[in-house]
Amino acid sequence: MRLAVILGFLALAGCSGGSPQPRLSQGWSAGVVEGCCSIGIPPGAKLAPAADPIDDPVTLLRGSGFEAMITVTSMGTGLPLPSSGTDYRTATRALDGREARIASFVAPDASDRLPQKRHVVWNFEGRNDGTGRTLVMSFACRQEGCAVFEPLIASLDLAG
Repeated sequence: MRLAVILGFLALAGCSGGSPQPRLSQGWSAGVVEGCCSIGIPPGAKLAPAADPIDDPVTLLRGSGFEAMITVTSMGTGLPLPSSGTDYRTATRALDGREARIASFVAPDASDRLPQKRHVVWNFEGRNDGTGRTLVMSFACRQEGCAVFEPLIASLDLAG
């Protein structure tokens, strides 16, 4: 009986009450998004701060078939409008225990070199009313680069 109680306590102590821990895909390395978190970097991709951001820090992640522009802001922000493109969809999901909103769509201009668009709004601190901090990621890809998106956002880690 005592052994069962001890094992039960250890099992509870080992559980985190939140969402699954962020993870890096095999072969990925970790990088830092200034003022926010760490993020996975796929093989061959480059993570670097943007030159001369206007208001808030901007980090660029570029790889084969995709580009992501990541901004950390204290201003409330929303998803792009449905008129931003075709096949518009929205979803919510937990990233590192915090809610994120995601929009995906296809660029309205057929000549766009990265026509698949994803937009992530992740309130990682406070609220989305101007009193908290938010990561906004605009992700664009061609078919072969789009597979990076899900593991990329799953790698976000506030412990960064």
